[in-house]
Amino acid sequence: MVTGRLPSSSLTGAVDGAGGLYIGGNFSTVNGATCRGPARLLLIGNGTLDATFPCNRANVLAQTVAFDQGRVFGAAFNQPLRRFLQALGGAADPDWSAPVDVAPTRFAFDASRVYVTGGFGQISNVPRDGLAALPVVDRQFLDGFESP
Repeated sequence: MVTGRLPSSSLTGAVDGAGGLYIGGNFSTVNGATCRGPARLLLIGNGTLDATFPCNRANVLAQTVAFDQGRVFGAAFNQPLRRFLQALGGAADPDWSAPVDVAPTRFAFDASRVYVTGGFGQISNVPRDGLAALPVVDRQFLDGFESP
């Protein structure tokens, strides 16, 4: 059983298939530890925080999270869409950050794109009108519907 003390406001989750549950939301602590989303909880460890994916970030957070192919994508109000990498110790990838005018959003994936939906009107200063397909591997941020 996974247990823990989490606030109930704006909580989202994504399972990674390797024993981890990524959570995002409006919280500043998890089980008494300083933590801002995304955080990775260990399913086998009864919901303890994964020490290899630190979440004691000061200024980057994610209220909405999604997981795909070793990457955690997050969105938060007044912050860009971000990709968080296990290889960077859970830090936000400096090469993948897309400014968005409104968030949080929702994510879906295929082999090369992240599909983003939400109430936004632009991403990276380009009109998107609530739906965009962005490349997951680089920071071109061309609309994937026109340029795969």
